[in-house]
Amino acid sequence: TIDQNGGVFRTGAGNYSVRVYPQTSSFTSGVLQFTDAYQSTQLGTITVNGGAVVSAANLLSGGTQGLLSGASATLTTVSSGGVQAVGTSALAISSILLAGTQTISSGGTATITLISSGGIQNVSSGGTANAMTISTGGTQNVFSTALASGGTIGSGGTQILSGGTASATVISNAGTQNISANGIASGITI
Repeated sequence: TIDQNGGVFRTGAGNYSVRVYPQTSSFTSGVLQFTDAYQSTQLGTITVNGGAVVSAANLLSGGTQGLLSGASATLTTVSSGGVQAVGTSALAISSILLAGTQTISSGGTATITLISSGGIQNVSSGGTANAMTISTGGTQNVFSTALASGGTIGSGGTQILSGGTASATVISNAGTQNISANGIASGITI
């Protein structure tokens, strides 16, 4: 158990201290940081169980946020090398993918996602993405039986339908939508 004063856990590599900044009793805003005896920041994984809510997390290279059934996350920033995994019956709201990756599993949902600057959103079979914005350097992959709805593809953004469905998408100047075998696009505005 980690409270506002932090805590210590042990791994095979030794003891690591955990601190929450700012030091409040709530984890809804702040940074969860793992440090070793030399105060060097370690790679971490945060798994969010059903019913829990996490807000304003910043996932750096090697960091992973896993949302399990019933869990939700808002305002997550996923930088290069970071991963946000949205599981079955989990919800990610207003994530920002800046060269990081978001994976939406079957039954998972992501809404109001910004995909930019090398960011990638993978909507797996049975997953749903709503109201996303794909801007310069961003890519959305929509796989078989997955759904992407109400999105905007901006200049330099790319949506790839690999057997998935896109509906009510707005494609602006220099935005790209690629439809491969069995992909479906409906209600598209160009």
